Amino acid sequence: MPPRPIHHWKSLWLGLLVLTFLSWGWAYSFRTEWHIAWCLPSYRSQFSGDFEEGTVQISRHRFPPPTKAPSGFLCYSSHPTDPSPMWLPLPWTFYHADGNWSFTLSFWFLILLFLIPWLAFLLWRRRRMKHHPTHQP
Repeated sequence: MPPRPIHHWKSLWLGLLVLTFLSWGWAYSFRTEWHIAWCLPSYRSQFSGDFEEGTVQISRHRFPPPTKAPSGFLCYSSHPTDPSPMWLPLPWTFYHADGNWSFTLSFWFLILLFLIPWLAFLLWRRRRMKHHPTHQP
């Protein structure tokens, strides 16, 4: 029995779905900025995720002791004020100072981090199925 064609593989279609979602997020992040934040007043901290200008940023900001942090979950979107972003920003950046930190990943780098192992898996699977055909008794 010959191996199944590649267009019948679930791994191909699931990978295409993930790749489509990441590509859509990359293109959409240039038109709309999304900000998601979770404030923890007991720790005087705010954890946030920002999607803007082709990047995903995760950060933690500490509030000074006399300041009372808002509590709860915040989510809002806005349109960028300066519509001149770079299509290929740096792959990643990390910032740390005074208890605050932020880590930024570019969408193109996320796509590359997904695409290389996914294509390697598909090639490995195709090669394995080609060299080890299943025999029907």
